[in-house]
Amino acid sequence: MPYRRRHHAPTALCLVALILGCGDDVVMNPPPATGSLAITTASVGSAIDADGYTVLLDGSAMGVIGASDSVNSDVAVGQYEVELTGLADNCGVIGENPVSTTIVEGALVTVGFSVACPPFFDYIAFTWDDIYVMEAEGSIPVSVTAHLDLADAAYLDWSPDGTRLAWRVFGIDGYDLQVMRVDGSEPITIDLPPVFCVHSLEWTPDGTRIGFAGGGENHDVWVVEADGSNLTNLTNSTAEEMEATWSPDGSQIMFVRSMPELGLWVMDADGSNDNLLPALDIGFDLHWSPDGGQILYSCGLAGTGVDVCVMDSDASNPVNLTDHPQDNWAPDWSPDGTRIAFFSRRDGGGIFVMNADGSDVSFLVEGGQPAWSPRE
Repeated sequence: MPYRRRHHAPTALCLVALILGCGDDVVMNPPPATGSLAITTASVGSAIDADGYTVLLDGSAMGVIGASDSVNSDVAVGQYEVELTGLADNCGVIGENPVSTTIVEGALVTVGFSVACPPFFDYIAFTWDDIYVMEAEGSIPVSVTAHLDLADAAYLDWSPDGTRLAWRVFGIDGYDLQVMRVDGSEPITIDLPPVFCVHSLEWTPDGTRIGFAGGGENHDVWVVEADGSNLTNLTNSTAEEMEATWSPDGSQIMFVRSMPELGLWVMDADGSNDNLLPALDIGFDLHWSPDGGQILYSCGLAGTGVDVCVMDSDASNPVNLTDHPQDNWAPDWSPDGTRIAFFSRRDGGGIFVMNADGSDVSFLVEGGQPAWSPRE
């Protein structure tokens, strides 16, 4: 009888082999679930690191990113530490670094880093919930204090070398001063006596000290080292002293005094030789011009009309630069003295810039208390 090949139904084991395949082509596990991780950088300063930075993911190099850039990568779901490294010595990440983040399947997660690279030349700092810095000609503002509790920050001023900011902050029992590098690091709180009020502050031209007007029951002109030491009362009078500004060479201080008559006074930097000036106008927010020839100030009273004014340094020839129905105040000189930044309530409010003669007024950014950084 002829031989016939018998056909058998495949066993269960064979069915599995048919489904999965054989040898190296066998896939035992599905691919891991992934999400997208976007890294962004925003760098400010006059010495930005052109080489960019390195991104670490849980300590391992993920790639290189530019100083102001954005990169996307697919990453397995899970929790990670994202760190920005490879910064130049003068640069610092503002706030947290590394940053903890969680990658979710199919979702885009963004981790942003702001980097400050002091010094800052021809930048404007201003308050708007946080303290921001931006290029004077206009750029995206970057917060340098998002990691700090500002508590009523006001009276911003740049150190003459463009690396630090100082401002007034509300403390536990009154106002104090705060100083920090503009990358947000090395914050120093200068504790003032209890129930202290601060009306104005300004770095000395050599950058070693901070002068300000204020006090408790009686207000005077004070000076303190930038590290918070050696707080000294320069006037120590029975009159009220407010609004002090240093001459560009650091030899004199101009201030407002209430007695024996309200007026502008000038004294030597050590508090001696105080003299009343024959001022035709008096105001607040005093700032001596970079060339020493003029005094910039806010004139008038809030509610009845405040404007930005200028007078000669001998207190003569007052000129109203804004003369606008909406209040204008908190002016500051550009480092070359050719322009002025100020706050105005016009057009919804914000920071405006104009020429030193009051012409060519233009809106810059929402915010207040502008402070122009020094020249290089």
